[in-house]
Amino acid sequence: MKAYIFIFTLIFGNYCYALESEDISLIQEYNLIDRTLPIDDEDWNVNPLELDKDAYKFKNQDQNLVDWKNIDHEEWLNIKIWIRGRDSKDKFPDWHRRLREEKNSEVIGRTIKCVGTCVKFHGTVRHPVEFGVRFLEGDEVYTESDSYLWIMLTDGSLLKVMPETSVTINEFNLAKDKTTVLMRLNEGNIYYQPRLRGEFEALDRVESDLTPYPLRISKANREYHSMQEYRNLNEAERLSYSINKNPGYEAQYSFLNDIHKKNSEKISKATEFLIYTPNLTLTGVNSNLNLFYEPNGKSYFYAQNKISHFNTSEKSFELKAYFRGYNNSKEQTPKFNQWYMMDKFGKKLDTFPNNSTEFNYLNASTQFYERIPTIQLAREILIEKYLLNTLATDIGEDKLALDYGYRLWNIQKPDELDKRREFALEYIRRVETTNLNALAHIHKKKVLVGFDRKFIARAMKDHFYKLKKRFREANLAVREMTDSEYYIWMLKNDKK
Repeated sequence: MKAYIFIFTLIFGNYCYALESEDISLIQEYNLIDRTLPIDDEDWNVNPLELDKDAYKFKNQDQNLVDWKNIDHEEWLNIKIWIRGRDSKDKFPDWHRRLREEKNSEVIGRTIKCVGTCVKFHGTVRHPVEFGVRFLEGDEVYTESDSYLWIMLTDGSLLKVMPETSVTINEFNLAKDKTTVLMRLNEGNIYYQPRLRGEFEALDRVESDLTPYPLRISKANREYHSMQEYRNLNEAERLSYSINKNPGYEAQYSFLNDIHKKNSEKISKATEFLIYTPNLTLTGVNSNLNLFYEPNGKSYFYAQNKISHFNTSEKSFELKAYFRGYNNSKEQTPKFNQWYMMDKFGKKLDTFPNNSTEFNYLNASTQFYERIPTIQLAREILIEKYLLNTLATDIGEDKLALDYGYRLWNIQKPDELDKRREFALEYIRRVETTNLNALAHIHKKKVLVGFDRKFIARAMKDHFYKLKKRFREANLAVREMTDSEYYIWMLKNDKK
């Protein structure tokens, strides 16, 4: 190294302006050359005040941008590559900032609950997914058979990943007025629900899917609110409370609406998504989406401009579908509350025929999202804990980067997020058109089955089993527990 720098100095003399701050620090710390570097020399070729500004850094990002673990020493010591790199950097004085933004992987979501076996792949590294696990941009999420995964995305929306499903959460982009999430459904079935402003209806009914409960977030569970209600009753009131069919629902909905309203006072961004499969791209604003894809087969989707039993003040709802083909920029506006199917080549979009067993399974899957106050309450608790400052409309870009690790879009260029969306649509269409040809070859002998009972079988079984045992003595005893006993009960039953 010392010999290399000495030769470079002989060749370039006082014109060794290609040295960066990291290089200078290394040379000075280990006394690699005998002469003093002309950093403050007025005759030096570059004004150091205008070169290599690096005052911008994301949370948890190293100060040094050199990837020491994976560096190729031959390229690192190649003077021609160094000069070319230096020339590119001199053209962009903010190259440090650009490189930091490119290298930064933003947190894109957190696990609310995994039922069964759920994993994520960060690069090629496989990680088990349990409560509280974070997902970074580019992570692939996979569920095994009879497994379900609820995720809260960083825009406050909910994502449910059904059994034998793979989804890659590619990007999260945050602007002052909206958020955009970009993800690819590789195979299987997902449900996406945005976070809207409004108020939930308090329903004296059991939840529509009991499979994931109880959650590890104690104040989200209906049992917690039943326990709090029971403590405030006298002996006579407790007797009548014991015959209540849905104990705790009033307190739970009241708490849900209170925390939802409180969070909404600080968060008022529209939630935009771009979700795609190999043969279909869907974009939407403030819209629910149920999407299924089978490799080398069709895509099915069902979108809504409302959340069941939720009165919203949102006015803007959008949904568009995009096709495949290298020169096919065709788009279509599907209707809400209608099942659609895209053919395997991404060329033709039709409404789904409602006279088949497959349609009955698809319709049954939507019923699981009718009443999910516990999941929605868990989302609000996590927002209060992790996202209030991130999603606040008054936060500055420097504070957002330094304290929370996110880039704020549309600041230096007001239309950059729209341009990013346009690029993504064009890029995805072209790349996925190529992928369709590969899928047709790889899966040419695969028997296509469509949407079958495997996606809802365990959910139906678990739901009705828990529904049947709700009034057993062991379950009714929860309302009489102390806080410590309830915590142990929650941990014990969470593992089941």
